[in-house]
Amino acid sequence: MAETTASRHPHLSVGRNGGRPKKNPDEAQGQPNQNPRVTQPKPTGNPPQTQTEPIREEKRREEEVAPRKREAAPLSFRPEDVSEQVWSDWLSLRKQKKAIVTQTVVQEARKEAALAGLPLQRFLEIWCLRGSQGLKAAWLKDEEKQPAEPTTDWRKSNPIFAGAI
Repeated sequence: MAETTASRHPHLSVGRNGGRPKKNPDEAQGQPNQNPRVTQPKPTGNPPQTQTEPIREEKRREEEVAPRKREAAPLSFRPEDVSEQVWSDWLSLRKQKKAIVTQTVVQEARKEAALAGLPLQRFLEIWCLRGSQGLKAAWLKDEEKQPAEPTTDWRKSNPIFAGAI
């Protein structure tokens, strides 16, 4: 005859559906009902409205008053040494990355541009090309630190189109 868990371990009782043996009811601590074979009655109906309403109102008030996490005064002006196009591109990149634009951010960008030996315009162009949330002068490659070539008509520089203009 097969030996059961209860016969091997008299201090443990086994649940109806098998599984891990349950502790002896005498050893159970912190249980609302010391007899595991008797279930607790389930609460029926909704809890009284008078108890929960004030709590809900307090939560609503807290949510209305709670400040937003990353709220800062947005930068409303473009630096004079940055073109409208580059500034617009950089602002849209910052928005895409969910990064705020403040005077401090622009000042730090200007410092990093000076460390790299670049004007702010060129530094922001590189930043936009990389598509990163931030940019440090130490991260720039040597070829990026070279000043940008003046914009020329690409057709003039290409020998195939040189005669067509």
